[in-house]
Parts: sequence; structure tokens; C-alpha cells
Amino acid sequence: MIRNKGLFLLFFILNFQMTIPEKSQAQMVSGDSAYKHRNNIKLSLTPWVIYSNVLVFSYERSIAKNRTFSITAGLLKIPTLKEASGSTIQDLGDVSKFGFTVGGDYRFYLNAENKYPAPHGIYIGPYLNYYHFKNQLNKSYQDSLGNTPYAGIESVVQVFNIGVQVGYQFVVSNRFTIDCTLVAPSLARYSANFKLTGAIDSDHAILITEDMINSLKEHFPLLGNLVENKEVHVDGQYSSRNSSWGGGFKYTILIGYRFGK
Repeated sequence: MIRNKGLFLLFFILNFQMTIPEKSQAQMVSGDSAYKHRNNIKLSLTPWVIYSNVLVFSYERSIAKNRTFSITAGLLKIPTLKEASGSTIQDLGDVSKFGFTVGGDYRFYLNAENKYPAPHGIYIGPYLNYYHFKNQLNKSYQDSLGNTPYAGIESVVQVFNIGVQVGYQFVVSNRFTIDCTLVAPSLARYSANFKLTGAIDSDHAILITEDMINSLKEHFPLLGNLVENKEVHVDGQYSSRNSSWGGGFKYTILIGYRFGK
């Protein structure tokens, strides 16, 4: 569902760019004049499809006619988690949510394929991203006596990606940019920790934690590789023996404005 929304957004942006009049595209000046605006500040649109309370910016700096580097940072939160299908655990609401991301990339704009200097055209290069999410919420459940005690649960999820991306950036009127990452596989490290509070026996600690994990997997499908064969101790502290490495990917769409020299 989330991926389909992202692909629809990418399709819309690409088709919008194709409708730009030729006169506007003719204003994308080649040569040294197209290279003079070396700074590009961009707003990331893609996180709005997946997360809530999002504000993510990227800064791209041209360091040669075919090379740039970018730094990305911002705040984002995982949307309120819903109970997994068939769960007997009731969600009592979020207590607090916090999240952020930082990252960067180095781009090579392909001279053989591009008519204009960077940052216009096809690019390829390495990238890395780090995501950190911390959620606190309350859950309730029904015990064997029919009582409905509640439990507090704190989750910390971290994701680190390092990969290679291929994308295309449009420059309109020599100032405005539309940056689309097309293919970006990565090697990803996932780590998660869960801490429970309240009068919870070990059996219900497992149920509550598994319910939380199943909800989180809707946003991080590969998280399942991390939490298999792990333990929930009687004291409610969920721990993994090791973090997990697996495959990852990213797709991003950013709109920007070029300035400076």
C-alpha cells in the first residue's frame, strides 16, 4: 500500500515535468552559466507518504561540473500503530513519539548521457541513511481472572542503510529542481529494543511485545528477520542477541531551489 502510494507520486511528478512547455525548458541554460548556482536546498516529499509530522530537508552542493554531494536531515514519526489483525491486546494510545533521520550521498552526473552540467540529468553514486524512532504507548489486555491491567511499552527502532542509487534530477528555469531517485538498493542494519512496564507476567509480556512487533512490521517489513528466535524475559525487557543485516531500498522525490555561487 505504502509502496504503491510512492510509485504513484513518482509517476505524477515525472508526468508533470513532461508537460512543462518547451519555452520553460529552453531556459535551462547550458555551459558555465548553468553551473553558477552551486547550492540546492530541497524538501523531501516521499516521507509524507509513510510517516507523520514530517519535515525533511536536503542540501546539495556542486563541487564539479559532473559531481555533487548532499546532506539530508529532518524529523519524522511513525504513525500511531494499530493493533495487529486478530490481536487481543487493546491500544490505549501514544504517550510520546519521536524520530529523526540523517544521511548523505555523493553523486556522479553522467557526462555521456547528460546535455547539461550537474545537477541536471542522470546520476549514480553511493548513499547512506540513518533512522531512529522512539515510541512510548500504553496497552491493555485481559488476564486469566478477567481483569484488564495495562502495560506501558517503549520501543526503539534503528535502521542504517548504505547503498547505491540511480536517479534523475530536472532543473527548470535554471533555479527549480525535481529530484527523483529511481533505483536505490542497499544493505540495511536493523535493530530494535522493547521495554515493558507494569504488572505483567512473562506470557503476556510475550503477547504484548509480539503485538507491537507485528504493528511495526507494517512500516518495516524486513523487521521480521530481526525479531525471529529472540527472547522476552520475565522482567519485561525485550532483547535481541544480535542486530540483523538485510536488504533495503529507498525511493525519494524532492523539490528544490538553486542559489548562490
